[in-house]
Amino acid sequence: MRRVRVRGLSMVELLMVLAIVGILAALGATLLRPPLSKTVANGVRSFVQEGRFQAIKANRAVAIVWDGGSRSFHMVEAQTAGTVECTSSSTTLLRTLPVAKSGDVSIALSYTDGIVWLPTGQLRRCDNSVAGDSTITVSYKAARKVLVYGGGKVMVQ
Repeated sequence: MRRVRVRGLSMVELLMVLAIVGILAALGATLLRPPLSKTVANGVRSFVQEGRFQAIKANRAVAIVWDGGSRSFHMVEAQTAGTVECTSSSTTLLRTLPVAKSGDVSIALSYTDGIVWLPTGQLRRCDNSVAGDSTITVSYKAARKVLVYGGGKVMVQ
């Protein structure tokens, strides 16, 4: 009587193939992740847009201020309509966006004091001058710019 050999994969061979595929998938997933500078820049863009929406919704000026000491952006709201203030006792802290958790990300601003969204959706500086366009540069291996236009458009470049 002749023995018939069954051809196919053994359980050990199958487990080895699955282990190799799993390791390659894990390595590939880290390469597909967006760069840290882009992730932080998108977070800053969303934070600035949220400040504009909050100013329109609350009918009060909302300021976006960078705090270099704590490495975070602060969103503050003026207590009285018609005032533009960034750092005083007459503002309410609405939200904070910490950038310190993001490792070695550096932030460079085209303004020194902060930007203010008016209830009309227009952009001003903290000294109440017309802001024009403002730029927030987020750098970590590559630089991304968050462009804030006076008319209300915010985008990452």
